[in-house]
Amino acid sequence: MPYSDLHRALAQTFLLQPTITAKEAKKIIASLEAAEAGPNHEGDLRPITDAIVSGYIADLNEELSKFDFEIRNMRDQKDRGTIYAFVNSTPDTLIQSATHHSADEIAFFRRLLDAMFETNNTRRAEVFAVREQEALHLNKNPPRAEGEATATGGLTIKGAEEALAAFVEEGWLVKSRNNWYSLAPRGLLELSVYLNQTYTDSDDEEDASDDDEEYHARKRIKKCHACSELLTVGQRCEKLSCDVRMHEPCAVSFFRINKDKKCPRCKTTWTGKESVGEAAAGKLRRHVQKRAAVPTRQKRREETVEEGEEEQEEEEQQQQRQQEAEEDDDE
Repeated sequence: MPYSDLHRALAQTFLLQPTITAKEAKKIIASLEAAEAGPNHEGDLRPITDAIVSGYIADLNEELSKFDFEIRNMRDQKDRGTIYAFVNSTPDTLIQSATHHSADEIAFFRRLLDAMFETNNTRRAEVFAVREQEALHLNKNPPRAEGEATATGGLTIKGAEEALAAFVEEGWLVKSRNNWYSLAPRGLLELSVYLNQTYTDSDDEEDASDDDEEYHARKRIKKCHACSELLTVGQRCEKLSCDVRMHEPCAVSFFRINKDKKCPRCKTTWTGKESVGEAAAGKLRRHVQKRAAVPTRQKRREETVEEGEEEQEEEEQQQQRQQEAEEDDDE
């Protein structure tokens, strides 16, 4: 299809909205084609299909690529519906298309990401989100090392509140009803390369094998085993050393076919009760409180013992589940 005013109008719509669902894209294109056809040709209008939407997006991306922009798509992590977003295609700078943000606001955003993908992403609890109160206290820039340029103070609490509101409005973050901030679809789409570069050790990745459990357990960026897309909300294998994660709908589809309900990597029974995302926050909070209640030396000693006990308990539970499954088969 030749590039036309319809494409330009669609591009303008993407500039005005952080994300657009496939259903919304169909309605927008239908309205644009109806407006171009005029009132006397309403009966001649075609139904807008997924293929037609894809055709428009492909045409737009051909033009947008000249300016280092593109329209990317992903599936929603909860309902798996297709979502489109207008993003910057060059990954060397954070929040590149949002040039109106100050250096302090972008530094604040980086600290939010660190909190999501490092602080609140532990072996026991992969939350990938940050509480509002915790986020606000990330407002100040850390002091620079000796010899480096003097750092500015950062943001005031009010400035941090305004920045968070702007990040949500622009589609970078989403705020839950329980006041947790996490990356929104636009953030995941535009920052996927940055996230992998920043929170994945490329050297370890090159040396790791498929059965290297230690490596898979410490990978900070998680992907769905079923669809291979980034995952910050979903389910995880109950075995701590196993890296298998799945979006909720992906898990439903996967185990509809694989009826044994076993983890595809370690064969542990998959209960669906181990969560990734905000639902794992309670486990993180309990662990932090427990660690804060004991002295450092004792803390390290107990942590080592605790990990050994947890792994032993996992093995015992797995053996028990397998035994119960065998007994059920015999019956």
